[in-house]
Amino acid sequence: MSRQQYTFWYGRGLSTDQRNNESRVVDWLQQDVRSLQQNTMITPLYIDGAGWDDRRHPPNTKLGSLRRRGARSLLQALGDNTSVTKFLFQNATLDENLDRALTQAMAANQSLESVSFRNLTSSNTSNQNNVAAAATTPRRYALPATVFGRHNANLRTLHLSNVLLDAAACDSLARQLRDPQSQLATLTLQNVLIATDGGLEQVLTALTTPCTQLTTLKLINMMVPQEQQQQQQQQQEDDEQQEDDNSNNKALIHRWLRALVGNRSITTLHLEGMQLDATDAPDLAALLQTNHSTLQQLSLRRNLLTAPALRTMFFATTTNDEQQQQQQQQ
Repeated sequence: MSRQQYTFWYGRGLSTDQRNNESRVVDWLQQDVRSLQQNTMITPLYIDGAGWDDRRHPPNTKLGSLRRRGARSLLQALGDNTSVTKFLFQNATLDENLDRALTQAMAANQSLESVSFRNLTSSNTSNQNNVAAAATTPRRYALPATVFGRHNANLRTLHLSNVLLDAAACDSLARQLRDPQSQLATLTLQNVLIATDGGLEQVLTALTTPCTQLTTLKLINMMVPQEQQQQQQQQQEDDEQQEDDNSNNKALIHRWLRALVGNRSITTLHLEGMQLDATDAPDLAALLQTNHSTLQQLSLRRNLLTAPALRTMFFATTTNDEQQQQQQQQ
């Protein structure tokens, strides 16, 4: 049965009772592992861990354990697969075995064109790439560096949401953005926590120059680097802490905007939920003025921009004649 999406613990056309039947799940799983190994699977590989640890089938039960082993088998088969081009992995808590399987799969696979990692967390036993990050934020999974760079030369679309990027991952992402052979055209970073300020700076530096293929960049609810958060927690308390948080968030926004001013390859830019307000209008105006001939779409949803701030941005992208015409209409 052909499917648009693949969810490994649900069987093809199975009822709820059948989905929770261990023998049926095993049969179904074996079929799909085999199709990955034989390169006959052409539908997207979709792994969702939302039901792994439900109350009926916690991790220590047979079926709960089977679901995790099934995900590992699928990731192992994905490594050498050449038929699947779209992979989505979300809502899962990764232990050491799953972490290793994902790292190896992304290092080996050369055919994926679209990859999405959303809402991934790490168990206490997970062997994350950044041990310090694992100790301080055990609930956020550090993506392996093998997701980026030379490991996935054909990658065109990458969506990251609610994950952690450590120094190694940032270095690989920056290299991919600078690589003239890279095919990455669309990058989404949503509520992504970057572990170090140095890692953030690597990504920002890579974006200051036109990236050959990158035409769509979506930044949504981006966060202050983790090490800065830890410093804030140690130095400030209560009201003073809140003020310092706001200051650091604002500094982060300015860094992103200034990095993007010099990038002429991006035609679609989303800056959503970034707490942009009137103080950011000059930087936004500079961005629009510099890139007015290349930037075709700009999304500023869920921000705090006022009418005067929007007017400043408007005047930055219009000619004198257009401005006079607008003023006369008002």
